[in-house]
Amino acid sequence: LNSAIMQTSFPANYYEGKKIIKTQDNNYVVLGGYATGLTTGHDIALLKVNSLNAKVWLKKLVGPNEEYGMDIAEDKTDGGLVIAGTDSVTLSGKREAIVIKTDKNGVFVWGSKLPFTEDAVVTSLIQITSSDDFIVTGFFARSLVPAGVSPTIFVATIGNVGGSLKSLDYYSRGNILSVNISS
Repeated sequence: LNSAIMQTSFPANYYEGKKIIKTQDNNYVVLGGYATGLTTGHDIALLKVNSLNAKVWLKKLVGPNEEYGMDIAEDKTDGGLVIAGTDSVTLSGKREAIVIKTDKNGVFVWGSKLPFTEDAVVTSLIQITSSDDFIVTGFFARSLVPAGVSPTIFVATIGNVGGSLKSLDYYSRGNILSVNISS
């Protein structure tokens, strides 16, 4: 797989691979990222290779800020790809949880931003449900009154068509049962 990445004419001088999945057509898609220099932003890269590690296509998803893909799944209904990630808003330093859908060729279909106002939102996992929607989980730093921050887990359901938010729940100190795993 490394040879497939290095043999591309993809203009960047920094690459990373985060996750690989096998697709319904028996090929593989690598979710990664790239940057064109130390002072430029980071964006999401998708590389599709066949079973012989030959490049099928290489796509970049470029947004207005620094986008990081954290996880990827194939939409079993249409072969498209769904990416859970983080968008770093550079002026405020805030991170936002994002979900992106592409078609089966890695072409952008829709993008959705989860409605948090808190800092440090990072999406860490995505899974397709039996209703063809997507379940996304991650964490954010929720402000506490009068002072402090509580790391908080969120679970959201995102609609397959258009990326609409169907539900959003979060769990933090006080509403999560502790389990002792040391024994």
